[in-house]
Amino acid sequence: MAFEMISTDQVDRVAIVTLNRPEVLNALSLGLVREVDQFLTEAEADDGIGAVIITGAGERAFSAGADIHENREFNQEQRDAGAAERANYTWHLATCSKPVIGAVNGLCYGGGTVMATSMDFLIGCEKSSFRFLAVNYGQLNATWSLPTLVGWGKAKELLYSGARCSPMRRITSA
Repeated sequence: MAFEMISTDQVDRVAIVTLNRPEVLNALSLGLVREVDQFLTEAEADDGIGAVIITGAGERAFSAGADIHENREFNQEQRDAGAAERANYTWHLATCSKPVIGAVNGLCYGGGTVMATSMDFLIGCEKSSFRFLAVNYGQLNATWSLPTLVGWGKAKELLYSGARCSPMRRITSA
């Protein structure tokens, strides 16, 4: 299938998915989320794919999170439907029958962190930084995925504070 918002490649048995909206820091529009979900479905059915790597296009971001400009254009019913779709795709990431690896090559904020914490493995670099932004809107996200990575104490700290984490700051539980 041809995609508009992601690009795909394959090296041996490893599929590489690139979030391809660098002009908006790879913001997760519903179209992009749907394409990632569709690719995962196809990858699960393809015996030639043994693992999936997801990364972001451009020099600055893995993903800045949900596409707030798109959300502003939606009415409440559309926002609610979009939230349900986003929950389904992150669950698909977490339960995919193939290992999903996040190659976090820049900032990973908001919905991007929810996406990342739903993956099996994360690999960062010196430009990687993570921030859970939902607290700025009086909400919480990643409440089921983050504690499995860093434990409840550290998850609460990150989710309640909205603090930025980078490779220089240890995020594993003590």
